[in-house]
Amino acid sequence: MTSLGDSRASDADREEAVARLRTAYSEGRVTLEEFEERVKAAYAAKTYTQLDVVQQDLLLTRGPTRADPVRAYLDLRYRQLEWFRGLAGRPPGQRGAAALLVGPAAIGLWLVVNVAYLVICLALGLPADSVWFTLWPVIGAPWGSVVLTTEIFRRLDRRR
Repeated sequence: MTSLGDSRASDADREEAVARLRTAYSEGRVTLEEFEERVKAAYAAKTYTQLDVVQQDLLLTRGPTRADPVRAYLDLRYRQLEWFRGLAGRPPGQRGAAALLVGPAAIGLWLVVNVAYLVICLALGLPADSVWFTLWPVIGAPWGSVVLTTEIFRRLDRRR
């Protein structure tokens, strides 16, 4: 489970943690005694931090299943958001080039690079069906989706 700090955990969160503990037990990563203690602690947990303590040494080996790509994507985005939160906590001089990955500067850089690429293609007179001209969506779209979804997640997180 990704850490949400002192936010209250729901019954579904506790059940998810217990399911993860069952998997760890079935894989032989915890003994029966550890499993029983951790399940008891998981059901007693009131916050995400308490749930994380119960399964902290299991988190590194846990990965999203192939059957749940949406959960895998959301886990990835949440880990990125946690990284950006840590980045935002640093003074501007210590952020380095990573500061260009989030915020208005990242969106501006994405727009400048994509517009410059299109202008160069048009200035060179490349036909619309040329390899270089059609390469633009392949370069611009994934980068733009990362920058824009990061900004959306960041703004939604700020509202909480």
